[in-house]
Amino acid sequence: MFQHLEAAQVIADQIGDSFICYLISRATGRYNVDQHIEEMFYVYGRAVFSANVFEWRLVLAILQIEFLKNAQKEMIRTKGKSFDQQKFKRDLRIFLKDQSKKPVGKLIERLHKFPEFDQKLKKRIGNAAMQRNTLVHRFWRDSMLTAVSREGRDKIIEKIEAISASLDEVDSEVEATLRPIWKSLGFDENESDEFAEEFAAKTFGDLTEASTK
Repeated sequence: MFQHLEAAQVIADQIGDSFICYLISRATGRYNVDQHIEEMFYVYGRAVFSANVFEWRLVLAILQIEFLKNAQKEMIRTKGKSFDQQKFKRDLRIFLKDQSKKPVGKLIERLHKFPEFDQKLKKRIGNAAMQRNTLVHRFWRDSMLTAVSREGRDKIIEKIEAISASLDEVDSEVEATLRPIWKSLGFDENESDEFAEEFAAKTFGDLTEASTK
């Protein structure tokens, strides 16, 4: 796997990355059960991250199609004469927080009403949501006995990686569908990314602070 095994081992030692250590042990034929278990949970964590990115993309879709497009229509209708910037920002954050608290099933119910998403993509979003639910709610309940053996852990890793790849793929499809909507709202690609990141940080930061009080 590594052309220069000694150099790779030095790098692994320097950064203390047990996952890379596991890859090296596999390349040299030395099996380490603890590292194998660590890899299994590593790929699981990566898949859960993909599931959260997917959910956040659905929130952004509702924000764009339902809130921002309506705000744009109202702005055009009134020619901006009654626009209250502070109220807009406040309403936007409240809307985003409300959507962020909803389960993925409720988000998908709303998305199904939007003509911007074709039936094929809606079906893929629904399938991705089922994968997400399995991953988060019952994956280990179904896989606990499989995880006790080396071969079982290999199968689990393969299954998790497939789920993660599927979630990433659907997320990219939703993002591609939203891109022209962002453009119609006056955002270029970089601005839309910055917008999403800023409001995610503010919204989830506020939610975190509120939960600790």
